[in-house]
Amino acid sequence: MVVLDSGNYIKGWRYQLHCEAKNMGTPSCVLHVGTTGEEATALNDKNLAQQADTPTHISGAGTSDPYDTQIHAELVMRFEEPNPLARWDSPLFTVPWSDPRPPLQRLWEEMVEPKDKDGARRVIKPNQAAVLTPASAPGHLYVLDRVTQAVLAKVQAYGLEHAGEGGGVVVIDLAELAMTGSGGGEAAAGKSRKVEVHLPTNAMSVPALQRMRRQFIALHRQQMGGMGMVMGQLSDGRGGLSSERLGELFVDWLNDAFEQA
Repeated sequence: MVVLDSGNYIKGWRYQLHCEAKNMGTPSCVLHVGTTGEEATALNDKNLAQQADTPTHISGAGTSDPYDTQIHAELVMRFEEPNPLARWDSPLFTVPWSDPRPPLQRLWEEMVEPKDKDGARRVIKPNQAAVLTPASAPGHLYVLDRVTQAVLAKVQAYGLEHAGEGGGVVVIDLAELAMTGSGGGEAAAGKSRKVEVHLPTNAMSVPALQRMRRQFIALHRQQMGGMGMVMGQLSDGRGGLSSERLGELFVDWLNDAFEQA
């Protein structure tokens, strides 16, 4: 069992601890020693006075190490009281400072023998926010970069050939994208499949297209490694998505963006 008695007065830090505990599959709780800011300041001032009266050559005088007055005032001001409705502060045990008998049995049951509503032992399952995604296949980002560049090259070439027309449909061969991304030879003959990019009536500038590409890459990197499993998409068998599937996803991304443009 780990007891952390430092640095947990900010809810963001408690949330991080909550995620770490879930990631490890271990029970956790928040024990809040309830006292007012005035009481805490009075206790700190008392310890400061005792420390000042204690000779420097005497150690272990029985007083807690107090905070500097200014630092303590800032800690009280920044303190974010735990909220039992927040999942990172639950379960929450609030024990008044003056209470001589904290709920030790309830703490033991929650930390050592946690049970669900049916009385069965509760299993702590990591959620998506706490799970580290597995590493992607080697060269996956390189393929992602090449494939998205190839799609935009087709779109830009169409725009140059049909300048001023507006709208239009760009047909992209996924087999060609596979060869572009992998260096050739990935797509077998006879398995070619084509997708369409439906351009908006108002022509998209090159910077706007590149911005969409960067957004797609950023989103994909955030979900890298888990994207194929979470969304039920086709993998290349090496932990990443195939070049054809990446191209298809990027085309879908562009079409959605163009509809909203």
